[in-house]
Amino acid sequence: MDFRLSPAQQELQERARRLLDEQFSSAQVREAEATADGFPRTLWDAGVELGWSGVPLAGEFGGKGRGLLDMCVLVEETGRAGATLPLVVSSGVAATMLQRSPRGTQRDRLLQAIAAGTIVAPALIDEHGRNEWDTVRLLLRSDGDDFRLFGKKVLVSFASAANELLVTAATSANDLAIVAVDPATEGVTITPHHSKVGVPLSSAEFTDVLVPTGRVIHEGEDAAAALRAGLQTGSLLATAEAVGWCEALITMTVKHVTSRQAFGRPIGMFQAVSHPCADMRVSADSVRILLQQAAWMVDNGRNADEEIPATKALANELFERVANDAFRLHGALGFSNECDVQLFMRRLQGFFGSYGETQESFERAATARGI
Repeated sequence: MDFRLSPAQQELQERARRLLDEQFSSAQVREAEATADGFPRTLWDAGVELGWSGVPLAGEFGGKGRGLLDMCVLVEETGRAGATLPLVVSSGVAATMLQRSPRGTQRDRLLQAIAAGTIVAPALIDEHGRNEWDTVRLLLRSDGDDFRLFGKKVLVSFASAANELLVTAATSANDLAIVAVDPATEGVTITPHHSKVGVPLSSAEFTDVLVPTGRVIHEGEDAAAALRAGLQTGSLLATAEAVGWCEALITMTVKHVTSRQAFGRPIGMFQAVSHPCADMRVSADSVRILLQQAAWMVDNGRNADEEIPATKALANELFERVANDAFRLHGALGFSNECDVQLFMRRLQGFFGSYGETQESFERAATARGI
């Protein structure tokens, strides 16, 4: 496999980096976290104009028709800038679940809306659930020709800003269903969590919510396959975003150790400092290579059931070391709110628990390998 980016991917990367460098800064990261939406709306609108939200969607839905690898290139750049955007959840997880579902009016409408910049937030984790892979228990009950939804989802990213929720539920026959719900529907209550991981998170409670038949996007075993594909996409894109966060940590750490002096020379000249910096670089590059390989396999129709969780597990392990080394090499400065290290460290803390913790990711990879 050739790991060099194609000319089209290089252009996507360069245009994204130019926009982010010119229009976004760490000060704006802090400002965005304090807003009601919890993310930079102006930057999101600029990205939508450039077609970011439709990169992986087919042209028939208004998308760019590009692959998952291209989306990973883009998301790494937004991560490097610390720009928390709905790309992973809306254009990634939700779009994949919808594209793996049967054609229908609601399904096609939502895909067109995502390409146009509408935020569709997947609500996947049940109350008391461990993570996105846990068993779905939220109830979808039949009510004549329609349905009723009962239960609560937690840790829903961008729910407070979403135009649609894509909810996983269990039918009375214990089948999985994927349901599109308007957050403004009577009986839906969105409550923001007090989040420190740099991503706006909310709970979504459904109290006897009426769900018309047409809004049940998918049901049964194929719905479970669509959900699995969405989670795999989310795992890869979240890892790409984390690679960007680590790139930011590496850049600011190298800048710090080359400017701070001890005994008349930069502290980066001492092996106790230079070796961890080299390890940080190796960690980021190693995960990027595995990530690109897995994304390439998905784009080319190959089975990546082993590669995707293995990449996530390795990223969890290596990126924890990257974050710890960044803190340690900055000394006491790294623990202050004035230092940008904590911005990216908080985001990594959220990444470690999403789309599979380390041990369960290794177990999922082992199962795919037949061990």
